[in-house]
Amino acid sequence: TLIVFIAMILVAAVAASVLIRTGELLQQRASKVGLQTTREISSGLTIVDVIGYANSEKSYLTHLALTIRPRSGSEDIDLRNTVLYLKYDKLVVLSFSNASGYVAQKVSPAGVFHTLNASLNGTTFGVIALHDADNSIYNNGGMNVGDKAIIMVNLSAAFNSTGIPPRASISGSLVPEVGAPGTFDVSVPCIFTSRIVELN
Repeated sequence: TLIVFIAMILVAAVAASVLIRTGELLQQRASKVGLQTTREISSGLTIVDVIGYANSEKSYLTHLALTIRPRSGSEDIDLRNTVLYLKYDKLVVLSFSNASGYVAQKVSPAGVFHTLNASLNGTTFGVIALHDADNSIYNNGGMNVGDKAIIMVNLSAAFNSTGIPPRASISGSLVPEVGAPGTFDVSVPCIFTSRIVELN
């Protein structure tokens, strides 16, 4: 009887140990999932402004400028692992290259649309740093909270056309590796009064 009693105590002790270890593992896993969820929710990009650039005849939009910033409380954003989806008459996907000619430390004195336009193609977007205290955008495509940049797109090359005509609609999503994407959905005005066209 004593042996049976001792055996029961040992079995109960082992079971309790297993339960405690299982509980600790579940708690660690829940904590990890919670941190990942918080990271996904708080991180991401916001598109602040969308501006188009028309050809000299003011008949088509040939380029697009998206002003972006990280969301409040966001972790660092790596633009090298960020993709831009654009939808007009088809869906195109562009990625970032921090090679020479695709990233600028500041806006050219000639203006935003004379900073990177010449080097942009249909598969890659360019980046102009607006606020980049540690030069992370320019050096390695990294954005911190407080940074601001302009994403430059060659619409004519991306959609293999003359550009985006008046009255058209264009939408897009800038998707970082982690966190919420920045999105926009804009309508092109029926008349371009200047080559710089505010889109909303």
